[in-house]
Amino acid sequence: MTSGMVGGVFQSRTSRCRLYAGMFGAICLVLPVVHLLTRPGAAGKDLAAACVLCLIMIFWAAAGYKREDGGFSADLAAMVSGFWFFSLFRYSGLVSWPLGSAEYLSAYGYLFYSHVVLVLSVLSPLMAVRSIQGRSIRFFFAPKGITGRLHIGFFVFTASLFWGWAVWTVCSSDVNVSFLSFGLFVACLLKALMTGATEEFCYRGVLLKDCEFFLGAPAAITIQAVLYTMFHMNLGAAFTVSSFFLPGVFLLGLLFGVVTAMTRSIWWAMAVHTAINVIIEWDNVSHLAMNKL
Repeated sequence: MTSGMVGGVFQSRTSRCRLYAGMFGAICLVLPVVHLLTRPGAAGKDLAAACVLCLIMIFWAAAGYKREDGGFSADLAAMVSGFWFFSLFRYSGLVSWPLGSAEYLSAYGYLFYSHVVLVLSVLSPLMAVRSIQGRSIRFFFAPKGITGRLHIGFFVFTASLFWGWAVWTVCSSDVNVSFLSFGLFVACLLKALMTGATEEFCYRGVLLKDCEFFLGAPAAITIQAVLYTMFHMNLGAAFTVSSFFLPGVFLLGLLFGVVTAMTRSIWWAMAVHTAINVIIEWDNVSHLAMNKL
């Protein structure tokens, strides 16, 4: 083996090590930020500490702009920064936390507003970063031949099963049909779609694609599932009701990642995610038809 070939192999391994180190470092910075902003009893000092870590992430992403992991680090820094801004709004009293269930219609309206603020807080910096870097997202499945049509048929069928479950949950509840219950269902559907679409866009549409090109599908699917679980830490009642909450979130992240990698589209994951959100959300809001205050 010539010296040039040896040098090329060494350079390739060094580049791969830098890539792994960069992604691992970015992920390690995310964990304390999310923990500081969501842990029970979090206060202003946690917000300040998380701000310092967010600034480190931003400088990390800026320094790695021309590195292979630059896109991943920039997208992750943008998401974390958006989450920090949402926490700033929370500490200033503009939104409520945790984002759980509501006992009255007025409280649910405030909860809906808080979800809108969360979505806009996370998406705005992420879209701005990708626009500045000139990176678009093309994640649409174009079936080719019989195999492609069979795939799309199978995924439409499985998504329909989840939506059938969601419709059955709504129709089998004890809520009487009225303008109020219809309005609640529309609000429930909008909130479920808003949350499902945003999360699929961020984790499967952006982070999965960022990682897959360099690390391959298995590693990318695992990384986005871990990050997806991180951002669901300490979500109020949902976290304390069952110890299976976070493992369940991780398994769903894996499932959505696998299907997205197979179909090259986030549509199936977004449809199923929204259906699951409708089921959970309707359990939280169906009683509001009786408690109107």
